[in-house]
Amino acid sequence: MASMIPSQSIAADTAFEEGMLTVRIPIGALNIPVQAAAPVDIDAVQFAQFILRSREIRSANIPGVDLGEPTWNILLDLFVSQAIGRRTSVTHACIAAGVPATTGLRHLERLVAQGHVLRYEDSTDRRRVFVALSQAMQDRIEALMTRTVAALRTLLTSPMPRPFKA
Repeated sequence: MASMIPSQSIAADTAFEEGMLTVRIPIGALNIPVQAAAPVDIDAVQFAQFILRSREIRSANIPGVDLGEPTWNILLDLFVSQAIGRRTSVTHACIAAGVPATTGLRHLERLVAQGHVLRYEDSTDRRRVFVALSQAMQDRIEALMTRTVAALRTLLTSPMPRPFKA
């Protein structure tokens, strides 16, 4: 994941070395989301992508009916984005919610207030704000997706049950 700088200012040592700027920041000084050291389960990520795509298809085929779960859409979109190393802006997260922008923002702000999603400013453009799952939420969603994929595999490889006979 790309370097993320929170909005608070932090004292840091800087040095120049042959055209490179080196910034040393004390460990623990930044409260930034960190991607898991272990690789993310690719099946979990693909299943999350499948869920997001199936929701789009469902909405397209059943128009005019509110079938959404905006908070879950935001969480899944952030999970997939982090797994593939893509930063997510607040605007994108609200779009991913599949509801009007103000509604998406309300759901996103609730996730931030609960500590499930972290906000951080773009270090190159202070007008833009990014969001990311907390490490705990990233781990919980990955575990859920992994267990669900395992359950689906079991279901799909099990023999079909026989029809009930009276």
